[in-house]
Amino acid sequence: MDEEGYLDFHPFMNKDMRFKRIFNNFMSTRTGNKVMDTLNWQRDMKSYGLSDKEVPSFQRSLAIFKKYGGIEETKKSTMFSDKEIKLLSMLPNSVVKKVKRGSDRDYDVHMKGLTRYFSDREFTTNFSGWLPLASISEMIYWTHPDIARMTDHPIMARQGDWSGVRDSSRSAIYQILKEHVEPKIQFHDGIKTRTEFMACQKEFQQDMCFSLIHDQSMCNSVGGTFDTKTNSCVLPRRR
Repeated sequence: MDEEGYLDFHPFMNKDMRFKRIFNNFMSTRTGNKVMDTLNWQRDMKSYGLSDKEVPSFQRSLAIFKKYGGIEETKKSTMFSDKEIKLLSMLPNSVVKKVKRGSDRDYDVHMKGLTRYFSDREFTTNFSGWLPLASISEMIYWTHPDIARMTDHPIMARQGDWSGVRDSSRSAIYQILKEHVEPKIQFHDGIKTRTEFMACQKEFQQDMCFSLIHDQSMCNSVGGTFDTKTNSCVLPRRR
């Protein structure tokens, strides 16, 4: 914990020490062969008595490793819920590095890290933010009439003015999160089929849906560009 009360964030910080140790060792010694590494990952996890429900897929785990690196082998964190950690790791344009609780209320989490944005080209910059607003901004179409009318400033939000959402009451922001963001945490382990991709596109922003694809062939099939540095799919940008 730093002097401001922030903790280092990792999507697997809630896992027990056994999983953390296996994760670090496996990722540092993987072969680089997708098929072999996938089979070895499943074998190793089962040999340590971890069930399928406890273990994310190899592709998802590799994406986490490439985005966040290894994890400190400490005791399981209890400060943040599993659903909060899943949401923090799903933000398509941000890499969360530090987190701090605001209160005991679900998702009341302050964060710091890196985010990217686009104008005529892509930029990366440091950011600090609040999880409810960040997830609404990055994950859903907040200008949609059904969402804009839930804000305290529906006309502004409908016209694309982010302050219409940002300056709304906390109760309004939490209601949007509960109805339009929280149900989509089901996709946290990645999108594996075109059916899931189409379902995601109906309610999520494009960046969100592409970023959850961790298989290169799947990425190519939906017109994305596969980024081997992050092991995830990227929405092509028009020049």
